Amino acid sequence: MSEVDSDSDGRMDAFSYYEGRPPKIARKECDTDNDGRIDYWERFDNGIVTKTGRDTDGDGKMDVRDP
Repeated sequence: MSEVDSDSDGRMDAFSYYEGRPPKIARKECDTDNDGRIDYWERFDNGIVTKTGRDTDGDGKMDVRDP
């Protein structure tokens, strides 16, 4: 797993998770509105984004899934 503070506010807001040998990115989670909750997700297959999702109502759960 890797963590990034993309806006330099002192809080980690992007998280990447890896699987396999050699490790490849499997999923990424981001807090895009800086409220401390994940609101954007990406799933990967062989390093390529296959699915994305968003939390549009701020409850921390995916509401919209994009193919």
